[in-house]
Amino acid sequence: MKPVPVILFIALIVLSRPAQAARCDVAGNSRDLPVTELHTADSTPLQYQFDSGATWELCWHIDPHAGLVLSRVYYGAPDESPRQVLDAASIGQILFKYDEDDQDSQLVTEYGLGSRELLQADNAHCEDGDLLSGTDDRWICQRVRYLNPLTRIRRIESEPRHELTLHTRSRIGSHYFQQLWRLSEDGEIRPSVIFSGRINRYTGNAGFGVPVDESGRLAASATLLVNWRLDFNLNGTPLNDRVDEFEFLLSDAAEPLRSINVLPLDKEAMRRVAPESFRGWRISDQQSGVDRTGYYLDPQGAGYRYISHNHDWTRFDFFVTDRHQCEQFSSANHSINSGCGAGLDAFVDNEAVDDTVVWYSVSRHFTPHAEDYPAISATELSMAIVPFDWSARSTFSPAVEIPETRPAPVQ
Repeated sequence: MKPVPVILFIALIVLSRPAQAARCDVAGNSRDLPVTELHTADSTPLQYQFDSGATWELCWHIDPHAGLVLSRVYYGAPDESPRQVLDAASIGQILFKYDEDDQDSQLVTEYGLGSRELLQADNAHCEDGDLLSGTDDRWICQRVRYLNPLTRIRRIESEPRHELTLHTRSRIGSHYFQQLWRLSEDGEIRPSVIFSGRINRYTGNAGFGVPVDESGRLAASATLLVNWRLDFNLNGTPLNDRVDEFEFLLSDAAEPLRSINVLPLDKEAMRRVAPESFRGWRISDQQSGVDRTGYYLDPQGAGYRYISHNHDWTRFDFFVTDRHQCEQFSSANHSINSGCGAGLDAFVDNEAVDDTVVWYSVSRHFTPHAEDYPAISATELSMAIVPFDWSARSTFSPAVEIPETRPAPVQ
């Protein structure tokens, strides 16, 4: 392949399919497949339109284990019809391990984020936001905030970019886990978990803790891993979504050039982040008429990897599986779904991928700080997927007029 300069991917969005509002009843299922427990008849519909005309339509509910779950997610660019992008989006697992311990806790399946641990949203914790009531009398918080201008295209004045955020809080012991789903005006989706609370663990080993008070007590350090499950359904056609892995390989030539290598992941797979080759993954719809439109996952926030002695799948960051109704959690899944695989180690078995589900993990190391004692400074774990090649220009900017060229007159 001929070397080319590294390409800066600009997420541009245009939606052209007829509108189909997200339905939250089970009868609204777009496929003749069993309805996964991650979408239920008790889901609550939500529609939001930005001043630009961009819209998000989705269903949400509180799962006893995964907490806030989004399903039937549609996005519409300004003056365009909404188009489905996700069938379900949820947390697959949260692993928590103190450095001095041998085993980690599986917080989602052992405790849950949406049962007794869920804290009902109220005005005190939803400042500058709105409280939303679900069909099961659960409340979540909705906020809209200004982010930054959209990317400038050909020196055209850009529009401001805003973000719709849905979030809940759960408490496990003295620790808080805030679960957020950020939905940008330009179609970007950014799930996030914010860890905070109070220090509740001390150690006598200086290698596993730091002094936090005048007595020299050592507060224990720990590691967090969050894994998300994204069940794609681009354009409402689930059986033709495709995953490709992109790498930018450095050339042996004297010029600093890189070639683009594209590896189709048409079978279930576990893959690692590779910063040296800028590895990323594109999920695209093959019925769109253009073999490039979709979402791109660029692991820009990667840099720390937690490898568990108990879960071999933590050696990898990105996973592709074929959708099965009972495969909901990346570990201890069989404790919730009897007769199903235990987790990603069992899910990924080289099966052909027809209905694409993507799992992605982010890890962070937590070290207590004396200045925060006895509180824990907030630690955020997040990832993002951005629209990829949906149009030749941004729908947020007016069309660029290209002057007509005429042949020069014959002298």
